[in-house]
Amino acid sequence: MRTKSFLALACLGLALSTTAASADTLAAKELRALAPGRYNVDIMGGMISMIVTLYPNGRIAGVAKGQKDSGTWQVRGTQMCIAWSKWLGGSNHCSALDDQGDKLRGSSFTIKHI
Repeated sequence: MRTKSFLALACLGLALSTTAASADTLAAKELRALAPGRYNVDIMGGMISMIVTLYPNGRIAGVAKGQKDSGTWQVRGTQMCIAWSKWLGGSNHCSALDDQGDKLRGSSFTIKHI
C-alpha cells in the first residue's frame, strides 16, 4: 500500500507540473513528434523513475515501481496533456516541456528518450 501511495504522489507531481513558456519550450508540432517513442521519466529529482511509451494514436502506457497503467495523451497549445486510466483517477493534466539538449524538462520531472 505504501508503494501505491508513493507512486500516486509521484504521478501527481508529474501530471500537475507546469512550466512557464520559454524560448526552449516545445511547440505543438514538436510535442506531437515525440510519438512513437519510449522514454525514461524521472520524477522529483529521480525519486521515482517511470518508463513511458507514447503512441501516435494518442495512447500512452507506463510502468513505475512494478505498477502498470495506460491512458491517453494529446497536445493543447504548447502543453502535453495526459490522462491515465488508473493513476490520478483518470483526470487530465497538462504540462509544457522545455528542451534541455539530451532531455526534456517539466517543473518537477525530466524526460529522456530511450
